[in-house]
Amino acid sequence: MEKLKEKAEKAWEYLKAHGIHTEAELDKALKEMKLDIGIFVSPIKLDNKTA
Repeated sequence: MEKLKEKAEKAWEYLKAHGIHTEAELDKALKEMKLDIGIFVSPIKLDNKTA
């Protein structure tokens, strides 16, 4: 449980460094963020073969 708390604290430190200080600001940023997931779901081709 302690590791989870540490991870959450580190995540908030990162967010605060990028101007997000509250959960409301985080919710707003997530709604406004456009994420192209194509790179995560597209097949990878290596030497003309799909990996």
